[in-house]
Amino acid sequence: MLTRRTFIKALAAFSGGLLISQDRLKTSQELLSPRMYTPQRSSTGEQYAGFLLLPDGASVPPIIKYPEHGIPIVCGVGAGRGGPKPTAVGRSFSTAADLAKEIDFPVYAINNLPRRIRPFGVNLIEHKTGEAFAASIDFQVYDEHKDTWETAMSIWSQSDFPRPFPLWSSDPVEPGGPAVVLEKVDFLPSPGIMVTTRRGYVFHWIENDVLYTLITEFDPSREEAFALVPSLALVE
Repeated sequence: MLTRRTFIKALAAFSGGLLISQDRLKTSQELLSPRMYTPQRSSTGEQYAGFLLLPDGASVPPIIKYPEHGIPIVCGVGAGRGGPKPTAVGRSFSTAADLAKEIDFPVYAINNLPRRIRPFGVNLIEHKTGEAFAASIDFQVYDEHKDTWETAMSIWSQSDFPRPFPLWSSDPVEPGGPAVVLEKVDFLPSPGIMVTTRRGYVFHWIENDVLYTLITEFDPSREEAFALVPSLALVE
């Protein structure tokens, strides 16, 4: 049974813990300038662009169609002590093009990376039976204050996901603290959802029946984060 608790745990694993998550490049065209758009706050229970926007505390409604192959168990905490064993298998690739050859859906990469951002890893999470669950292309960002590189940006792709895809807003945990606000935006490759986080932005969109998530968690300015969007490119 798909519950809100299990779904959020799967999202955390799917996005590497950051989410509340070449060959034949096809660059996104006709993207709006970030300075020109006005985000629209969502309505409770609204369906928008393949997403179901829910308030904090709402359970997963029965209209959600569960992924065909389910959600694999990524974390092995408790294995050997009566806990569930991991059912996810991880694979790494040298390039996004190599990854694209192994799966039947396109992934997004980023062209023209800023100087302080560099490619870091390309990974695929599969079920033990071989079906793809999620692909990620990760990037490291140079932190001038710490004089070090940290993995703080990722693009995730998933073809087998709940439909419509549920996202939850939430009120601040503490007075004056950050809230999770789901904002509708139209400057992504397809209309989607933007969430402002404590350290950046998370963008979700669904294109050609594939769910994509761009996570920017390196304290970028609004202009710096949004400037990445026109450089998104499909690797097929």
